[in-house]
Amino acid sequence: MKTRILEGTIAVFRRKGARFTMDDLANELSMSKKTIYRVFPDKASMLMELIDFVFDRIQIEKQRISEDTSLSSDERFRRILSALPEHISEVDLTRIYQLKDRYPEHYKRIEEHLESGWELTFEVMRQAVKDGHFRPVNENLLKMIYESTLERFLSSDELQKRELPYKEALEEVSGILVDGMRA
Repeated sequence: MKTRILEGTIAVFRRKGARFTMDDLANELSMSKKTIYRVFPDKASMLMELIDFVFDRIQIEKQRISEDTSLSSDERFRRILSALPEHISEVDLTRIYQLKDRYPEHYKRIEEHLESGWELTFEVMRQAVKDGHFRPVNENLLKMIYESTLERFLSSDELQKRELPYKEALEEVSGILVDGMRA
């Protein structure tokens, strides 16, 4: 039930951003608000759970990519940097900036997720260096550059103003980083 509600929340967020109502969610799920409130006491707790749910799915996708031996190590690295599971890739994640003022603790949780879970990414990057695809780079600096870029994407409506979808921007940034690391 929890997963169904969270996936419904993704669908509603896709259309309305963080401003969706529990009525919107109940309609999406063809379920009563009372049923939703039995699982989540309020919208804030549901959004916090949703953040963890989305980032858990991203980590699963990164793991899947890292294990794909049909891809070269440099291609795995590029795909890991822009990893988004299919049902999440359709969501305009630039709308996350809407959380910053109304739900600052949620936004902080997003930042914590962005700053953690880098070991797999670095492992694949080190393999690409070992394979001769990349030159060695400072991992901490790469992480800072990438996190800063994502934070900028998520903390403002800059991509929306430029009519640039989040997934497309993420793939472009990943390409720029990978090309800049080529041996």
